[in-house]
Amino acid sequence: SRRKLAAERGAYPVPAAPDVARQVADLTEGRGADAVLEAVGTDASLLTALNVVRPRGTVCAVGAHASDAMPMPTRLAFAKEVTLRFAVGDPVGDFEPLMNLVRGGRVDPTYLISHRMPLSEAAEGFRLFDAGEASKVVLIP
Repeated sequence: SRRKLAAERGAYPVPAAPDVARQVADLTEGRGADAVLEAVGTDASLLTALNVVRPRGTVCAVGAHASDAMPMPTRLAFAKEVTLRFAVGDPVGDFEPLMNLVRGGRVDPTYLISHRMPLSEAAEGFRLFDAGEASKVVLIP
């Protein structure tokens, strides 16, 4: 699972639960998270990120938000002096620097690959991914 992969790399995945703020507080001895990477894209997940980040911490919302507009708890964000960043990435501009890191041995993306299968089984690969049973699927011609 993606949570397991993140944990193996040193992240502290926190399950989506009603007491997520308590779990983060317990992990950080009440300080809150230094940084929160929000990649779900819902109003609720962004609000959760703002609630669990420490004062003067950073929340980075990655990807696309589920709607064109989102409610912003400005009082909370201002009170905590949160840095809020949004990122969608630059596939073209990011590709070459990333490949340089891979070629130089500084980044090893192979741990992300959960399945390798022939191209003829592409439909099954997509099914596994859509069902959350695969992290990355490599199709081999």
